[in-house]
Amino acid sequence: MDREKIKSMVLECLREAALEMDDARDLEIDGQVKLFGRDGLFDSLGLVSFLVDMEDKLADELDLDLSLSDEKALSAHSGPFRSADSFVDYIMGVIRAEGE
Repeated sequence: MDREKIKSMVLECLREAALEMDDARDLEIDGQVKLFGRDGLFDSLGLVSFLVDMEDKLADELDLDLSLSDEKALSAHSGPFRSADSFVDYIMGVIRAEGE
């Protein structure tokens, strides 16, 4: 699976989510944008909504049926939601694990 394709999809989904947020419309969405936690783009409900949107996008565009919202990922303090890039790395790991 192409990491750049996944990153493009993540950034597109983040931009769409930011358009719906009054305080995030002017935020630069790139690989370094923080997704969750202190100064993150999302609160817990927003993060879950974003994860569902990403799962749907991956299913629709790449025919990948992945669960991105497992308990381990959601409870990890410095886990996959530190930045868009770390989230892309997480998705790539889930894809590899599904292929095993």
